[in-house]
Amino acid sequence: MSTLTKTFIILNLVFSIAFVTVSATVLSQKKHWREEHAALSKEFNDHKRDAADKEKTLTENAKGLETDRNAFRDLANTREVELNNREEKIRRQVAQIAAVTSERDDANARATRLTESVKSQASGLKLLQTEYDKTKNRLAETSATLNKRTTTLFGTRAQLRGLELKHKVVLHQLDVATSQLTYHRKVEDVLEKTEPEALALSRRRAGEGGGGGIDVPEIRATVKAVDGSGRTVVLNVGSEGESTVQRGYRFLVYRGRDFVGAVQVASVTKDMCSAKLIEPIVPGRRIRVGDRAFTYTD
Repeated sequence: MSTLTKTFIILNLVFSIAFVTVSATVLSQKKHWREEHAALSKEFNDHKRDAADKEKTLTENAKGLETDRNAFRDLANTREVELNNREEKIRRQVAQIAAVTSERDDANARATRLTESVKSQASGLKLLQTEYDKTKNRLAETSATLNKRTTTLFGTRAQLRGLELKHKVVLHQLDVATSQLTYHRKVEDVLEKTEPEALALSRRRAGEGGGGGIDVPEIRATVKAVDGSGRTVVLNVGSEGESTVQRGYRFLVYRGRDFVGAVQVASVTKDMCSAKLIEPIVPGRRIRVGDRAFTYTD
């Protein structure tokens, strides 16, 4: 078998295996990706709904705090109005009862107590504002945590896809290697049993018929063309040159070491000849362009 022929055979086998591998990988993964995507989408929607519920709860709490703050603010305004009214009353009492020190001191004491109450209420409002700010910050932190978990979920899904793809590729390569080993063993067994008998039969059949009595030289040729039926071939040798071909010459055609069939020259030109297929020796094999041909000289 020539190096060129071996190269063609190996390339043909590699391309076939690559095509089968890509097809099987695409077909096996298409449905799995769809199911995994549906499952992850459902899980993501569940998390999204939980986050929406938490956000709704926090929003309602924030609204409640806002309502409480407004209520306390209204109460403070009311108390401030009351304080102003009482201070006016105290001023009128001071103006009316300037001579009564005890009543004035008592009025001042009440005013001081009211002022402290207002300050206490103002401190309470500040505390409420601080609590509202903390709640708002916790809401922002919860949203950031949800975003991080979503990003982690996508990363985990991508890693799982990569691992499953590698696993399937390894399993497919193992199946292909096992199939190739089994196929080569069967081919070797068949060749060991049939090749000697096929070669002897081809020489015997090629020597029968109209070629008898012709002194045929040893000529080597290459198949340059084959008709659609596969029963007429064109060889690259003719009536001129180092190898002279005549009508009636018979050629045995091989593809590497495999015998394909026998042909008989029907017409000859200067640089090529046309030959008819006598009979294929190995069923299922057809002569192809590039096959090697040798004259039958026995």
